[in-house]
Amino acid sequence: MAKMEVHFLPWDDRLASLYAVYGIWAPIMSGHPVNTYTLWALYFTNKDILPESPDYVEKCILKIVKGEELSEAEEKYVEEVVSLSPPSWMRKAALEQYEVLKEEFKSVEDAMEKVVARAFGDVFHRPIYIFPCVWLGGSAGSVMGDVVALCPNAFKRDVDNLLFTFVHELLHIFHRRNKELHELFHRERKRIGLPIHEPFIQSLTNIIWYLSGKSNTLFKFYYDEEWKGLVEVEDRMREVIRRWWEEGGNLRDFLEEFLKGL
Repeated sequence: MAKMEVHFLPWDDRLASLYAVYGIWAPIMSGHPVNTYTLWALYFTNKDILPESPDYVEKCILKIVKGEELSEAEEKYVEEVVSLSPPSWMRKAALEQYEVLKEEFKSVEDAMEKVVARAFGDVFHRPIYIFPCVWLGGSAGSVMGDVVALCPNAFKRDVDNLLFTFVHELLHIFHRRNKELHELFHRERKRIGLPIHEPFIQSLTNIIWYLSGKSNTLFKFYYDEEWKGLVEVEDRMREVIRRWWEEGGNLRDFLEEFLKGL
C-alpha cells in the first residue's frame, strides 16, 4: 500500500489573503453558528472582495496551487483580495509554527496511515498540498480538493492544536476519496440537517491522537462543544466508532446502523 504524500508549500500572499475571505464566508454559507459581524467587517473593508459564493474563491486558490493561469476577472479579484494580506508580524508568527508543524507531523504519520487504511482503504494515490495562512483566535484549516489551507493562531503559539487541526483536515480528504462513505454522509447530512461528517472525522482524529501517545483517552476533543445538537450526535457516534475500532469489521456497516437511528 502506498504511503501519504504531503507537500508543504511556501507562503504566498495571494493564498493567505484569499483564505481570509474563504475561511469566514464558507462557514456562514454552510450554516455554521459563526459570528456574522466578521462578515460585516469584511464588507466595510472592501465590498469587492465578497464573492457570491465561496466556490469562486476556492477556484482561485486551486488554480494558484496547481500553477494554472487565472482568468482576467480572477486576476482582478485576487488583486483586490491581496489588500487583506496580513502584516509581517502575523506572517512571522504563523510561519514559525508552520515550520515546527512539518517536523511534528512525523509523530502522527504512522498512526494516521494505520487509521486511514482501516477506515477508508488505499486512498493514498494522489499527493496533498498544504499552504500556510493566518487565523485570529485559534488555529483553523479548510480542505479544497486535494489542498489544505492551514492557519496557525497569529496571537498564540499552539502547535499541538495546529497539528490536531491538520490531521482533522487531512482526514476529510481521505474520507472524500472513499466514494461509498462520502456519499453515505452526504445523503444523511441532507436528511438530518447537521454536518454529521464532522463528529465522524473528529472521532477518527481522536483515535490517531490516542495511538500517537498524545492522549490517555480514546476520545479527547469534541468537534464543537458549543454546538449542543451536534455534541449529542457526537456522543452517540463515539460509541459506534469505539465498537468498530475494538471489534473490527466493515466501518460502513457500523455507520449505516447508527445513521438509521438518527
